[in-house]
Formats: sequence, C-alpha cells, structure tokens
Amino acid sequence: MLHNAGIIGLALGSRHRITVPDWASARFGLYHLCYSDHKGTYIRFAYADNLTGPSERPAWAKKMKGGYLYAPIASPDVHVDDDARCIRMYYHGLLKNGDQQTRIAISSDGPTFTPMAPLLGPPCFRAFRHRGHIYTITWGGEIWRATTRDGPFEQGMQIIRLQRCRWHRRGFPSRRGQHPARAGIGSGSR
Repeated sequence: MLHNAGIIGLALGSRHRITVPDWASARFGLYHLCYSDHKGTYIRFAYADNLTGPSERPAWAKKMKGGYLYAPIASPDVHVDDDARCIRMYYHGLLKNGDQQTRIAISSDGPTFTPMAPLLGPPCFRAFRHRGHIYTITWGGEIWRATTRDGPFEQGMQIIRLQRCRWHRRGFPSRRGQHPARAGIGSGSR
C-alpha cells in the first residue's frame, strides 16, 4: 500500500487507489492514491511506481476543493473510464444547511479534477457497473441507480439497516456490541 504520503496524524477516511491509464497525460506514477482526512477540506493525492512505496505528494494536491461543498470533503471513490478517456471521482461534503451530499469530479489528465455541479445523492458513494447500469451503495445502506456514471441517480431500496451501527475494521457494518456476523442486512426499506 502507498505510504509516506503525509497521512500520519489524519483522521483517515476512505482512500482509493487506481492504476493510472496509459492515456493520462499527467501520469506521475504507475499508481495514484486519492484519500481524505474525514474532517478535512479537500481530497488528498499521492503517487508511486510501487505499492509498497515510497510515495510522494505534490504541493499542488491541496487545490482540489469541494466547490460549493464544505468540510468534511471526504470518501473518494475513483473510476477509470477508458472509453471516455477520463477519470471520475465521487466524493461528499456538507451543504450550507448541514446535509451531506455526493457529487462527482472529472479528470482528463490523471491528477487534475474539476468538480461538476449536480448533487448526486447521499454521502459515501461506492459505485459499480452491473447489467448496463451504474449502482452505488451509500452511507445509509441504500442502493441508487443511474444509466451513466454522471447521473442522475435514482434511489432504490435499503439493503443494510445502519441504525446505531459502526463499521467493522474489515469495512462491514455491524451493530454496536455485536459480532460482524450479526450485521443488519435487510431485504428492503423500513
């Protein structure tokens, strides 16, 4: 895993590593890592040619602000789209009313991302393609669906009930005080 990227002492939120495509014009290393301090005001960036390091963080990496989103700017989920020759990153932040929402930023060169205007849904998108649609699982355990990675997304059913829960160290939600095998998996919204 990339290290030495200035992450010691951060309330490290999610991180996402990609293998940089050959078409990316600003390829700093074979791997790019986007990560966040969950109380931070921007998405952090590091790069390396080897997963075990060493890695570096360029001085300009702090410039990827959230646009009209406010701290915390967190939870990057990064996807390479070879057909469109771009890299898409979902991330979330606070609105002025205190609500957390996800939006997308797009890069055509590798490290330089431009935030796009539309709000896409609740925080912590984790996106995947399945049978011609883009699905996301959100912080609230809901599935959202779209026909393109840029949205718009439609809310679907809730698959995991996250009331009074915490995330297990393996990334699986579990109810407070219970073993992860007793996680709240639901068959629909309640």
